[in-house]
Amino acid sequence: MPRITTLFLLSFFLLLSWPVQARELIVSAAASLTEAFEEISAQFEADNPGVRIIRNYAASGALYRQMTQGAPVDVYAPANMHWMQEAASAGLVEAGNLHVFAQNQVVLAVPGSDKPDISTPEDLRLGRIRRIGITSPATSPAGNYAMISLKNLGLWNELEQKMIYAETVTQLMDYIRRGEVDAGLIYASDILRGQDEIHKKYTMPLDTPPVYPVAVLSSSTKPGLARKFVDLVLSQKGQAIMEKNGFQAASQ
Repeated sequence: MPRITTLFLLSFFLLLSWPVQARELIVSAAASLTEAFEEISAQFEADNPGVRIIRNYAASGALYRQMTQGAPVDVYAPANMHWMQEAASAGLVEAGNLHVFAQNQVVLAVPGSDKPDISTPEDLRLGRIRRIGITSPATSPAGNYAMISLKNLGLWNELEQKMIYAETVTQLMDYIRRGEVDAGLIYASDILRGQDEIHKKYTMPLDTPPVYPVAVLSSSTKPGLARKFVDLVLSQKGQAIMEKNGFQAASQ
């Protein structure tokens, strides 16, 4: 066999045996979506062999700043419309291509020991309640919703000095579990994540519920694949995963 033909065949078989590199899709999502998006990502990878989802969870505002600083992202899912609108205004996403896929509630929660005993937001005024946990209102939608709710109840000014700020709801849940705060304002979906170590005591009043939008980044290098991920989130299968993790349908 001529040498050139032998080399060609050898190169051909080497290419066939060379491992195919997985296509990566980067999804930046609010920390409160962690468990739900872990399941959705696993489902997407099962449905699309050779695709690997790189998950990035943090406060919605922090994720937005990462994107403005050039961080590569294919799909963005913050915990409110404010940060999605900021992304649209900055040209990071197309306003016409964002979708609201879930909603949530803000609840007053306490450590699993139920001590100190709290029933309503008014109880937060008591002297025995010294530390109240929320996420930073400047970057975290959960914290902003908590602040708005307390302001609506006329309690914010009085309670602000008791506030302990966490960067994400995940960090705040750790504070509550360990009893480092006497109470915290988290999402209703976080109660399921609390694994009986965090108890819901009261649903906080809000004029409009927290909603979760999702969109494909204008700079995505895999827009077709990114749209498929968004389609899964919006699908019946994706919505069932969201509901199982304590979220409500956006239409409710």
